[in-house]
Amino acid sequence: MVTATPAGAATASVALVGNLQSEIGCPGDWDPACAQSELTRVGDTDVFRGTFEVPGGEFAFKVALNDSWDENYGAGGA
Repeated sequence: MVTATPAGAATASVALVGNLQSEIGCPGDWDPACAQSELTRVGDTDVFRGTFEVPGGEFAFKVALNDSWDENYGAGGA
């Protein structure tokens, strides 16, 4: 499970983006606009959450906002 709380004011979407996206139904990897990797907003909060099943292995990923790379976060929120 992945939980994200974006710091920006207007967040329409939050997506888990990385080399695991093709494993969860996206046509390719590292695509911030892939709907299959989007997290779901929790109620009226700024918290987004998603659960994804991936095979065992090592994956690299970031969280991207609003279907683009304009605002994105990696290790430690950087």
